[in-house]
Amino acid sequence: MRWQPAHETHAIERVTVSFMFAEPISTKPWQTLLALASRELLRQGYQAAPDAATIPQNINQNNPGFAQLIINIGTPQAVAGNVAGQMPNSRTFSLIDAGEARDEIVISRGFFLITTSYYRGWADFRARIASVFDVHLNLALNTVNISAIKMEYWDRFVSSEPTEMVDYSDILNRNSKYIPSFGFETGGLWHSHVGVFGNPGSSELRLINLNVDVVDIHEAQAVDGPSDAPAQRRSVGIYSMVQDTLKPSAPLESAEGAHSTLDEMHTILKLVLADAITGEAADRIALNP
Repeated sequence: MRWQPAHETHAIERVTVSFMFAEPISTKPWQTLLALASRELLRQGYQAAPDAATIPQNINQNNPGFAQLIINIGTPQAVAGNVAGQMPNSRTFSLIDAGEARDEIVISRGFFLITTSYYRGWADFRARIASVFDVHLNLALNTVNISAIKMEYWDRFVSSEPTEMVDYSDILNRNSKYIPSFGFETGGLWHSHVGVFGNPGSSELRLINLNVDVVDIHEAQAVDGPSDAPAQRRSVGIYSMVQDTLKPSAPLESAEGAHSTLDEMHTILKLVLADAITGEAADRIALNP
């Protein structure tokens, strides 16, 4: 195969899951939740970042993991930023491994978010989500509802050939409904952005998004490596996302209900990626949708 995945057994660079609330958690429950979350996450080995002051912002469009496709489908209310000397409105926690942040968690009055660059399969990541969020989600759900749930994957494949010889049909499916035809008509760099509303299932709305970013990445040359190795390689990055806007009339009552939605979303994104890449690429990463 001329295109190699980002890792030996899979192409995933990062995964993010977000739970957005219909309104900010009120002050007294938030004080209890933040103290509990801080104790629990520190006990699990996470490090808390300083509660630096932040600029008030619309969290659905400006925070990490949001705004790949800006469509108002249940955007939560803006949550004010942290103010020095006052109870913070959010706190970020990191799990550090070999000097690098492997996982990052944001506990906020308006949303919970977890992102990881250390992916070992859906079952493992699902268990990590449960271990860091379930108690706190159940506490939050006593006073607020989840308005939306979002799941995002970033996959990357890198060509082993010189950039002038790449063939995108070796990695991307020409017949995919998510890949525009112009991408196969150029040997250069390109970007595409496709968003569609799919079958919402038990939710009110379901937005599916797939972006392709074709860029060149530079690789450090080994001292004893071949002199004719290319100085840069063509890379195809694939961002896939599904966001469910939940029905206000049928709110989730527990974290377990949220996990059922996540399982469904994970299956959807496997199918989306399988449609976007070739069968050979899917076999290479054991996609098996």
